[in-house]
Amino acid sequence: MVDVVGAVVFTVWLCGCNVRCPFCHNHRIADSDPEVCGFLDVERLLEDLSASKTFLDYFHVTGGEPLVQWRSLAALLERARGEGVRVSVNTNLTLPDALSCLLRAAPVDHVATDLKVPPDEMYGVGEAAAERLWRNFIRGLMLVADQGIPLELRVPVRRDLSVDVLARYAGEALSALGDSDYMIVLQPLVGPPLAAPRDEEWCSTRCNPPERVMSIAKETMEHLSGRPVSVRVGGAALWAEG
Repeated sequence: MVDVVGAVVFTVWLCGCNVRCPFCHNHRIADSDPEVCGFLDVERLLEDLSASKTFLDYFHVTGGEPLVQWRSLAALLERARGEGVRVSVNTNLTLPDALSCLLRAAPVDHVATDLKVPPDEMYGVGEAAAERLWRNFIRGLMLVADQGIPLELRVPVRRDLSVDVLARYAGEALSALGDSDYMIVLQPLVGPPLAAPRDEEWCSTRCNPPERVMSIAKETMEHLSGRPVSVRVGGAALWAEG
């Protein structure tokens, strides 16, 4: 009841990722750690999904980065839709070609993504690669908007938030989305003891933003978008509507 705002979901985490976000809580999954990753028993999963579908709003696939395995993901989503369940994908949207292929192969009912700013720090891949990923992210947003897929745009909020940096990148992202069907959700970056991020030293100076910083981020995003902004409260599954 936390992976999609206002929805009950059946969630599957897929291994592998194309970025190395320092705050990532699922970094062992993202790095395909063999101690936590293995082959998925799709038939067993579909049995569990079928038994649960009366209560579900979405079959939700996250990671890691699901689009790294877009062909297998498309087949999985088609099987889930065959159970009469709507499907949702949580993706970093930096693989727009894979996303385009996925959407041609299997309809998607909902997309969630993170607005990670500034990208040169948040993607954890170096400045040049981050700029390329940011351009791909904008392409991904435009593709979702053009397809008319409802989008949950999540904004990870750092303790050292720069309003100017947030406004610069968020303005570009919101321009790509235009008047499409999207909602904005602020998520404070949390570290130990609530979570075990990839880089605890990085997180020690940037995670766990105070309420004042969250309020500034909320005001900024509402001003830029002209829409109410939801806030995820602490590490709990609580949502406050703007």
